[in-house]
Amino acid sequence: MAAPREASRGPAGSPAAPAAPAAPSALAQLQALRHLTALLTQQRHRDTASESVFQEVLQRLTEARREAEVASADWARREHPEPCLQLAAESFRCLRNACVRCPANQGVIRNLNLIGVAVDFICLLLRSRAEGESPSSAVRCGLQFLGNIATGNSDAQDDIWKRGFPEMFARCLSHPDAKVAAYSSMVLFTCLDPARTEDLLQEKHLAVAVPVIEACRNHPEAGWPVTLPDVLLEKLEGGDAASDPDTTATLRSLAGPLADAFRRTCRSVPTLASAPNADRQEAPAAADLLDALCRMSSDNHLLGSVQACPGLLEAAVAVLRLAHLAGKQTGNVSTPSPLLTGDADSPSPAAGFKSRLLRLIGNLCYGNRDNQDQVRRLDGIPLILDHCRVDDHDPLLSQWAIFAIRNLTERNGRNQEFIARMERRGLADPALLRSAGLSVEERDGRLTLRSTARDGDPRTVNGNPRTQLE
Repeated sequence: MAAPREASRGPAGSPAAPAAPAAPSALAQLQALRHLTALLTQQRHRDTASESVFQEVLQRLTEARREAEVASADWARREHPEPCLQLAAESFRCLRNACVRCPANQGVIRNLNLIGVAVDFICLLLRSRAEGESPSSAVRCGLQFLGNIATGNSDAQDDIWKRGFPEMFARCLSHPDAKVAAYSSMVLFTCLDPARTEDLLQEKHLAVAVPVIEACRNHPEAGWPVTLPDVLLEKLEGGDAASDPDTTATLRSLAGPLADAFRRTCRSVPTLASAPNADRQEAPAAADLLDALCRMSSDNHLLGSVQACPGLLEAAVAVLRLAHLAGKQTGNVSTPSPLLTGDADSPSPAAGFKSRLLRLIGNLCYGNRDNQDQVRRLDGIPLILDHCRVDDHDPLLSQWAIFAIRNLTERNGRNQEFIARMERRGLADPALLRSAGLSVEERDGRLTLRSTARDGDPRTVNGNPRTQLE
């Protein structure tokens, strides 16, 4: 607060009433908040922040909301009240930083009802249909704050769900700003538990559930559609997925949108080295989507939904062929090189891409005769066999190729005969077949493919082969 001004003199020289302390200007308030936001990036300042600090932030946020509420009646016909929106965004940034790895601050902020104030402010901005960067920035920062205070805090999650579900989530998930949709989805899935998942999937709340699925189709580049199955799968770990049918149902519903997004983006990865900028932006999304599909297809309760996705198997085989040919012709990131290793530190989204494609193809063919036959009709068997060679740069490549071949030939006489004839015509290297645990024999004038895998071999088809090369 500014110091009191010196009392002025009236016209007759007598002292006038003392002036009230000058209220800090909007600019001064904004600068003070920015300074506080910067301080709260450091753990030592977060740990020593007093409740009065957050009371001050609450006051600024309440004032900003009051001004925004007055302006919202005819927002479309007037300029946005920029100072109040800037103050709101900075207040949310301050609260967002304060909640990072600091349960004490989370508790103080929750007790001051800042969660309710934030949700109400966000809903006000969304209902007003205010357009432009300032309103969107305020909403994005508010959602980031809600995400941080909800992290590891069941009480905060409960407050957010009670105040924000379904209106805030329904409006945010269908928002034209991809980041608003992304941040709100993270808040949603941070708050989900079995009871809330059941609530989400009720027919009366389809206004929220449907945008979750549709946003997977519309914003694959945002990254959050990939995180959704990861978050839900983590909720299933440590227990039988069948005991949580609601979460399993949600994941099954995500299979199709994830597959569609992958089919649209996957061809950008094999030609990454020479792709235009737009393709460079799609490549990381394609790699992340492939990871999500691999993980989902490795779950017994989700496998069928992924196997049934139209066009997914064809896309996986096609992009594997494209990567194989591109590597031979151009020597780009799809060719065997350190960039294709499974090293998590590799900067390229193409790292290990072919290995993951082979893993997905193997999962899609596990116990599924239609998909096994489809790979043969797509001439994918010779392509997969060609990846059975050991690659020093990507040791998992040959293992996943072997895994795919074994799933392709399990209880499929036509695929076994196809490979046997390839070997007889010199089109299949017997050494590659042996590395896959297979050999060709002739019995009664017919060629047959026999498994040579020993009991206990990690590549055996006994048990569940989809989980043996995780």
